[in-house]
Amino acid sequence: MKSVFLFFAACLLSVAGSHTPASAGWTVVNLNPDGAVFSRAFGVSSGQQVGEAGFGGQYHAGLWNGTAASWVDLDPIGSGSSGRGVSGGQQAGYATVDAHGLPGLQEHAVLWNGSAASWVDLDPFAYPSGMSDTWSSRVYGVGGGQQVGCAYVDGFPVSSPHASLWSGTAASWVDLHPSPGFGSSGAWGVSGGQQVGYFDGPPFWYLHAALWSGTAASWIDLNPAWSYGSSACGVGGGQQVGGVGLGNHREDGNNVSHASLWSGSAASFVDLDQGGPPPNYINRLSPYPYAWNSGAYGVSGGYQAGAQEFEQAPDEWVPHAGMWSGTAASWVDLHTFLPSGYSESYAYGIETSPASPGEVWVVGWAHNTSLNQQQAILWHGTNIPPPLPPLPPPPPLPVCGISNKAVYDPIMSAASAKFTFKVSGKVTVLISGYSFTVDDGSGMPVMVVAPGLSGIQDGDYAVASGTFSGAGLSLVLHAQPSNVVKLR
Repeated sequence: MKSVFLFFAACLLSVAGSHTPASAGWTVVNLNPDGAVFSRAFGVSSGQQVGEAGFGGQYHAGLWNGTAASWVDLDPIGSGSSGRGVSGGQQAGYATVDAHGLPGLQEHAVLWNGSAASWVDLDPFAYPSGMSDTWSSRVYGVGGGQQVGCAYVDGFPVSSPHASLWSGTAASWVDLHPSPGFGSSGAWGVSGGQQVGYFDGPPFWYLHAALWSGTAASWIDLNPAWSYGSSACGVGGGQQVGGVGLGNHREDGNNVSHASLWSGSAASFVDLDQGGPPPNYINRLSPYPYAWNSGAYGVSGGYQAGAQEFEQAPDEWVPHAGMWSGTAASWVDLHTFLPSGYSESYAYGIETSPASPGEVWVVGWAHNTSLNQQQAILWHGTNIPPPLPPLPPPPPLPVCGISNKAVYDPIMSAASAKFTFKVSGKVTVLISGYSFTVDDGSGMPVMVVAPGLSGIQDGDYAVASGTFSGAGLSLVLHAQPSNVVKLR
């Protein structure tokens, strides 16, 4: 399965707004269980924390109740497992178990209710009757009685991951994969009947952040058209968080991505990365002036949790766990509240409670330098200022009709982020059901990508409106299906 590409890159420790207000208070609890060689926490809910710890060369899913001593080992049979989410007294993740009588063991999506013995196998093998076989599955998020993750389907042993939704049983499995034309998909978070994750597909097979509402047909593409890919990792209160790729903009050749916040649409994208004008950075295509690196993984009550790297020496970047409240400037560096001796940290899960305004719980892990050990961490904040109200959506870009020849003018590198463009012509190459080229008679076809579109055939005449990404011959018009009209 493709991994989410939310990498992290450098920021200066002296960036304004990087420390919590003096009136706020933060405490830190080391959750590393006795005897564990490492531990990581991924989720937090109602006083419980869930994650994994290492014992005897195996990953074990586990549950805490606020202290290291409260650790409960959830591993079903001692063959390896990981806890990835917790909600309403239920824990979810995956475990290596018997694969329905097949040779060996496989990873299966699993749901627990507080103990190893309570585990429920969610792998959708043969449920419902007639579906394609699966041979591996995982849960990454749980909320409101639903679980999300991925299941490898359509063939054995060659399979691809499909975003998946469960409601407590294997038989409840729902395939959220958008359509047969996509390569793979996965779901990372669920809350309030909404699910978030990613999909990929032609022409460039970048990941696209996605939002669902319980069915494959309900998916919404959250990927900004100018980006080099994206993934949504958490959802809550009408907000979605994740990361958006800016491409290869660093002088050292590494890719970068920015922590991102959405409110249900690609147009609602908010860049949470603190950013700034560091030396030796290049940004050619993104509408954002500088490329820093960060990722957001959890959201609750208008606060977002994630990590952002800081430059502690030239080209030596160290990730710090942190929290935002809707804007890049609201960043709170949670790493600064750790005891000395921790070199890096990450925040993955976050919880707020309407019954306790001003309180925030964040979980993740930090690297203990002296022990060379990752240790699960719980941060608890009190008297935290309320989050800022959501930013208003940006105004729609003006629409500009353009000839195919003009599309390839060098000025498009700058204009592509400022206008919505309309192209038209004959469909000359049908790459997939939603990806094709149109030629207006100039002999210079333009590629159009409209995920979810159907009904376009070679030889049709079409008009498409959207935004461009790329440069030169790699320019692509990204359109919503509703903005593609077949003329005949």
